[in-house]
Amino acid sequence: MFRLMMTLMAVTLLATISLAQETKAANDASFQALKKEFDETNQKFWAEKQKEMQAQQEAIKAKVNAAKEELKNAKTDEEKAAAEKKVKDAQATRMKAMNMTDGPAASFAPRFLAFAEKNPKDAAALDSLLWAMQTSGGSSAKNGIYQQAVKIVRSGYLDNENIKKLFPVLANSNDDDSLQVMRDIIAKHPDRKVQAKACKALANGLESAAEQAKMIQSNPQMRKNFEEQINKSFVEKLLVKAEQNKKDAAELTKLVQDKYADVFPNLSVGQPAPEVVNKNLDDKTVKLSDLKGRVVVLDIWATWCGPCRGMIPHEREMVEKLKEKPFTLVSISADEEKETLTKFLAKEKMPWTHWWNGQSGGILEDWDVQYFPTIYVIDTKGIIRHKDLRGEALEKAVHALLTEAEEKK
Repeated sequence: MFRLMMTLMAVTLLATISLAQETKAANDASFQALKKEFDETNQKFWAEKQKEMQAQQEAIKAKVNAAKEELKNAKTDEEKAAAEKKVKDAQATRMKAMNMTDGPAASFAPRFLAFAEKNPKDAAALDSLLWAMQTSGGSSAKNGIYQQAVKIVRSGYLDNENIKKLFPVLANSNDDDSLQVMRDIIAKHPDRKVQAKACKALANGLESAAEQAKMIQSNPQMRKNFEEQINKSFVEKLLVKAEQNKKDAAELTKLVQDKYADVFPNLSVGQPAPEVVNKNLDDKTVKLSDLKGRVVVLDIWATWCGPCRGMIPHEREMVEKLKEKPFTLVSISADEEKETLTKFLAKEKMPWTHWWNGQSGGILEDWDVQYFPTIYVIDTKGIIRHKDLRGEALEKAVHALLTEAEEKK
């Protein structure tokens, strides 16, 4: 559910959970200066948002504990029933959505678009278009920047090898022009691997949209939240297209299996986790296979990813609880520079294993990572057992695998 919610929210918020990061633009001081200005402003904004998230988490936890204490002290059946309801209500308390439209994105979107328009032959033009799309507010925003960026992409970049960096944004846009760009790439791009990645990304995007529509239909409050965060027309379009999206997603998934099966590893639950080779913070080569015999959580993230940062307090608690167990949490950073990660870790207590991948290649390419955070839970035999769990569900799954491993000794 979390993945679906965040995937669709990304069309109107800054795409902090997508993999759509820019490649380093060589000899491009203008773009780099603009990007640096945005990064610094955005980091400051997210630091404040993280404080808000942590305060919300602590408030919810206190509310749950208070309700449980009241239940413990209840004497009559009526008191117990009332206390049980309070516990249930407290546990169902939702975190407030963090609306990025209040952040720095909107003021940077036209600047990114302007750079791409003025410098169409520059190595950074496609990067700037990506950031124009990500900061625009999405396809439903009234500023029209997203649509302008898509038009430019369609007219001049469809055969570009680096077009794949736009796939997470395009495939999850709920925008007809964006989805047609994806289909054009599948049909015409000269690189078969790029075709395959476009096919899989589009299948995932359409499937998520169909599932989200189903959830919205059955949950009036969720529908209201989406209408407030995005707009009613976006939600209506999502619902109208639900069945067709589901059908199209199934066809694209079959195409991936039939035509591009050799391009992607099988990352299904129940399958052996492919080898991962990365660098640790000491620049030493590390391998996933070296952790065999331990329950492993792979957390593929980046310091700029707000939802990733929101997971840190719970991950810290989980690691502390399991410090005597055969368990390893590995956070694999997709930050462009390792220094960005090390500076972040110097300020934020994250006492577990850290590897640095960089923003391209490695596990991002090999495992076709489409969004952040991406989570895999791997058992002691190296088998993928769960994907994309968060919070208490993640901790519960880890405990179960540790118990299972202990019972088999």
